[in-house]
Amino acid sequence: PHFSVFALFGTSAIAADLSGVRVYPVPWKPGSGGPFDSAVVSGRTGLVFDRLPTEGTIRVFTLSGERVASLSIGAADAGTVVWDGKNRAGRSVASGVYFAIVESAGTRKTVKFAIER
Repeated sequence: PHFSVFALFGTSAIAADLSGVRVYPVPWKPGSGGPFDSAVVSGRTGLVFDRLPTEGTIRVFTLSGERVASLSIGAADAGTVVWDGKNRAGRSVASGVYFAIVESAGTRKTVKFAIER
């Protein structure tokens, strides 16, 4: 009975470079139910890497340099990748400080974060 126009508006989360890459929540406290519990993005819960370019990789390491996980960044991710906190064997990683190396188009940025279980 009436005429309506609907549209989606918002800013793009896709970045041109790695200068604005961020990770949250920090510290990540999965299952805590508080403000530092897992973030929800597109139905996935976990630690969020955002302001990413359309392609690249994220490699997560312990402080001792052991690689814990590798994540791919693709155009379908729309600038945001969610990590479930599991290592390459599929087990939840321990509490501690970790760092991630984000690489894209020949550039690299390192971000540090903590997990508290």
